[in-house]
Amino acid sequence: MHIQKVLNSSVVLVQDDSGEESILLGKGIGYGRKAGEPIERQPSDRVFLPLSNPDAQPMLELFSSIPAVYLDLTQDIVDDAEQSLGVKLSAHIYLLLTDHLHFLGDQALLSQGVCGGPARSAKSQGKA
Repeated sequence: MHIQKVLNSSVVLVQDDSGEESILLGKGIGYGRKAGEPIERQPSDRVFLPLSNPDAQPMLELFSSIPAVYLDLTQDIVDDAEQSLGVKLSAHIYLLLTDHLHFLGDQALLSQGVCGGPARSAKSQGKA
């Protein structure tokens, strides 16, 4: 498996030996990495939908636009939930929970008068 594109420090687009592209999520997995480098999947890494799946595009867009801290937080929450419940959660939880956490983070910054979240918040409220 090798890296096709580094989306951020926690998300990379990979291609396996059969040529299938997938989204790989893991803490620090993309940090300091470059396209073309080989990469081995670790037990804690998550492999998401192949890019041929229609659900993959929204995930790819979201993961490439959100700071890695929200992806790491989502992974921690999902890992804890799976361990506590003894079940494997759907990959779709990452899309929904990451987007939700990012929105809440932006709202918290806005409420404190800190710059960094207003563009997303204005868009989501139909003001941009």
